[in-house]
Amino acid sequence: LAEDEDRWIRRYVAAHPSTPEALRVSIVRELAGSGYWWSSDQRELAKSPFMPSSVLDQMAKEDDSDVRESIAKNPVAPGKILGDLAKDERWLVRTAVAGNPETPAALLQVLATDTNSSVRSAVAKNPTASVAVFEALALDEDRWVRSNVAGNPSTPEVLRLKLLQALVQEEDAHVRYEVFQNPSTPAALRLNLLEELAKDK
Repeated sequence: LAEDEDRWIRRYVAAHPSTPEALRVSIVRELAGSGYWWSSDQRELAKSPFMPSSVLDQMAKEDDSDVRESIAKNPVAPGKILGDLAKDERWLVRTAVAGNPETPAALLQVLATDTNSSVRSAVAKNPTASVAVFEALALDEDRWVRSNVAGNPSTPEVLRLKLLQALVQEEDAHVRYEVFQNPSTPAALRLNLLEELAKDK
């Protein structure tokens, strides 16, 4: 199957968990040099948790940002590759790194200061972020970042409740609805919110 004339079959073989690493690398290199190294091939292989780091490192240098984004989401991507992608010019790639639960804590701390609020929001939702990161993002200027900190079960309870109470005062009904949906919101606060949300309608 690794030598099948159909490139789709070869691609599936490369992504299969039982394929030996040497053969996997060989197929990827063959596809890359065939002239038919399509973005769809790269994206699928970049998402595979069975890809060797050498292959991911090669694909992380591709021009297609969708490929780099797929690698950034891959839980087996090495820290070095994630570190390089955390500096990517495309915010979607940086957001993918920020949302990866395997991203090192030190890297999440850097991404928590990203100029793009979507990147910071992804950090705020990451269950492996540190308490220091949660505390910093709890003061973020973007209410959705603060909302994600409040909704993260890894956020310390005292900080989470403080944020929830502050978010109740937001004018945006969508934010208040997120607070209402949050399982950490106290019953009394949820009841008050229900009355307020009813007025919005």
